[in-house]
Amino acid sequence: MPVEGTLSAAEFMYDGVVLMDVNIVDASGNSASFNQLAFTGSDVNENVEGMRVSPEAMVLTNALDRQTLNTYVDFEFHGEVQLNTTTSGLSYASSDTSKVIVSSSGVLYPIEETTDAPVYITVSYSGAPSVQVPVNVDYSKIITEFSAVESTLTVPSLYSKGSES
Repeated sequence: MPVEGTLSAAEFMYDGVVLMDVNIVDASGNSASFNQLAFTGSDVNENVEGMRVSPEAMVLTNALDRQTLNTYVDFEFHGEVQLNTTTSGLSYASSDTSKVIVSSSGVLYPIEETTDAPVYITVSYSGAPSVQVPVNVDYSKIITEFSAVESTLTVPSLYSKGSES
C-alpha cells in the first residue's frame, strides 16, 4: 500500500504498522523464514489535545423541547473528530436532574424552569478535560418570528391516469 505524502517522525512512531515476510538463506544454503506484524510505536492510541461541545450554551423554551449536544475531540494526528453518541468513554451529567435531564446520548430534556441559575451539563471524554455547558429552561420565551426558505417540493404521483390494474 503506497504512502501518500510524508510522515513526521512522531506520526511514524505512533501510526506505523510493519508487515515482515522474511526468508533468510546463508552461504551453505540453509534457510529460515518468518513473518510478523508489528507496530512501530508502543501502541496505536493518539493523544487527545482538546475537546469542544456545540452549542456552548443552550436555552430550552418549552416542556417538549429536545436539544442534542454535539461533542468534538481534537486528536493528535487525526485532528478534530465529531464523536458518535455511543463512543466509549463519552459521558454526560446534569448538575441538577430535577430541572434538566441529559441522556447517555447527549439529548437534553427540560423538567422544570431554571429561575435563578443555569444547570450545567458536564461532558467528559477519556483523556480530555471536561467541558461544562450552561442550560437555562425558560418557558416565558416566545417565538416572535418564524420564517422558511423558499423551496420547491415535488412529490411523485403514485397513481397516474390509465395505469389502473
